[in-house]
Amino acid sequence: MPRELDADARKEWNRLIGKVAGIDERDRGLLTAHCLAWSRMRKASKELEKNGMTVLTPRGCVMASPWVSILNSATRIMETTAAKLGLSPFARGQILTNGTIPDESEWDGLLAEGKDAVKIADVG
Repeated sequence: MPRELDADARKEWNRLIGKVAGIDERDRGLLTAHCLAWSRMRKASKELEKNGMTVLTPRGCVMASPWVSILNSATRIMETTAAKLGLSPFARGQILTNGTIPDESEWDGLLAEGKDAVKIADVG
């Protein structure tokens, strides 16, 4: 486990390293980036919850809290790394199918065709 990970990032590392098929030491950099982004996202969310989405400038103007930008950046990093690591349902599907759409499905042929087909207008 990389030393630069804080407590939240280490928890995310441990959660992912044993559960996601195919992730190993070769993915260390990408997984580290993902876990650090997770930790930053959590911290930014907590700060925004505690202090609100806006801050006052020294001149008394209202502006977006810097934590909004940190949260948005961490979220983008997580989306990118999750896709590359196969952590989203779509990415897992792409890995399992090798990015191709199968010619046949287990559902093929289960719907009635021709005179046996039920039309929506025929129901109820």
